Amino acid sequence: MRTKWMPERRTAYHSSLLSERLSLHRDDKNRWAWSVRAPRIDRAFPRQRPHLTPRFLYLCDQSENTFRMSPAGRHGEAVGIKTFWLSTTTMPPGRPRLYTTPEEKKAANRSKSNRSYQRYKEVINKAKRVGRRRAARLKQKYEPEEAPKKPLPAQKPARTDLEVLSDRIPQLEKRLDTAMDNKNLSEYLKSLCEKFAARQKDDLEGAGVIFDEEEEKLCKISTAVHKYQSLATNLDCYGGSWRLWEPLRRRVAEALNEVLELSGEAILGPGQLVVDFRRGSLRFQRRA
Repeated sequence: MRTKWMPERRTAYHSSLLSERLSLHRDDKNRWAWSVRAPRIDRAFPRQRPHLTPRFLYLCDQSENTFRMSPAGRHGEAVGIKTFWLSTTTMPPGRPRLYTTPEEKKAANRSKSNRSYQRYKEVINKAKRVGRRRAARLKQKYEPEEAPKKPLPAQKPARTDLEVLSDRIPQLEKRLDTAMDNKNLSEYLKSLCEKFAARQKDDLEGAGVIFDEEEEKLCKISTAVHKYQSLATNLDCYGGSWRLWEPLRRRVAEALNEVLELSGEAILGPGQLVVDFRRGSLRFQRRA
């Protein structure tokens, strides 16, 4: 029986919707049976036209592979549960699992691939030949020419640790000249005494700081010179590399000793230091 709102071409669609409402169970005689669990027909079948009320309920009889209809109530509810009996030899729907172990699955996939290849091998081989010819043409067309290799620039030989260490000598010499205001030792000490004499009348303690600051600068330079000279001695025990540092070491030591001498005299007699400086009787003045 066919209605306008549910044509035959929609039977499979509606039966699939209803299959969610069917229940497969065994009865008291151990036979398979389908039962309808939908309380209302309009829940199982969406209405295509709201002004029409469905009057029939499609049920699936798997024993005959057909669709049957069961009457519905006035408002679309199911009148009763209609059961279709199946034979005891009929198995539940669904395909059994043929392959359970990984080895069986691999073997099945391998055989399926072989069957597919044997069926389409002419098409596959033709496509491979076309691809190889196309790749060969593209390679010949876009293959770049080999550019001549440029000669590598001559690399400088690696410098030894002693050579790297010797670069510190001019750096420390420049640092010493900056600390001495780019003056020789006599002019440098003379400028310190003039600063002390100009300041000791008003601030005696502040005047003594002048020699302390210069002493600190020279001590840092002297420590660096001794450090690098010791490294040179360790790297070249039997050579004369340490002698490269000797002139700078003597120059720093001489300046530091003179500053310490002036600092000691300023502590013992600040006024006497100024008097001796005016007379020219200080040690660095006598040497000049």
